[in-house]
Amino acid sequence: MLTIGRALLAAAALSLVLAAGAPARAQECARESVTGHVLFFGSMPSNLGNRVEYSFSAVRLGEVDDAGNCRVGGEFEERVHRPDGTLLRHSHGTVVCFTIGPSASGGARARIAVSIDRTDPPLPEGSWTRVLQPDSRLLFRFSALTFNAHRIHYDRGYAGEVEGYPGLVVHGPLTAMLLAQLVQRSTARPMRAFSFRGVAPLFDLGPLRLVGSPDGDQVALQAQGPDGKAGLLATATLA
Repeated sequence: MLTIGRALLAAAALSLVLAAGAPARAQECARESVTGHVLFFGSMPSNLGNRVEYSFSAVRLGEVDDAGNCRVGGEFEERVHRPDGTLLRHSHGTVVCFTIGPSASGGARARIAVSIDRTDPPLPEGSWTRVLQPDSRLLFRFSALTFNAHRIHYDRGYAGEVEGYPGLVVHGPLTAMLLAQLVQRSTARPMRAFSFRGVAPLFDLGPLRLVGSPDGDQVALQAQGPDGKAGLLATATLA
């Protein structure tokens, strides 16, 4: 869904509890709480067709921090299930802020900002791995170096509003180069052959995990998005 680090969830809560407190004063802010559970089928490419559940609870503590922000406590939980019911991902997070406002239906709408801690799938023993965060500068520079003018790689507005992507698209050749670099960093043996194929788009919404699994002269490689699903597969043959 989103990234390790800060994430923003706009959700119409199925269960919503509000408790208003006294007017804010110096070094104080309104006490307010919210709880909710949201269930839907994922519409983002990384969750397409999967059942996604969010549960959250948050409370404004009535205190102001050194920066003048109201202190917030709470927990956030995300579960992603494949259509067959298999649990694909189970993530936890800490609520860092939230806002509450009216919804179009006359109810309430909660906007929750959380810090998510996602657990990566276990790796086979002896695997090589590297985690990196693609950003707009990297994608723009690679587009310039390869004379690739497609705006899905560097124009966030175009990628989302015109093409319907949730973020900037990471180039397939860039991902392949990073996987080849993982091999070079992990073994002194030179590569004799390298091939790759894309299986799903990868975006700049969160860290990419590069994984290499050596087996004799062959190395099976994949680049995984924040949801743990592979976006590009590759095979390296060592000399």
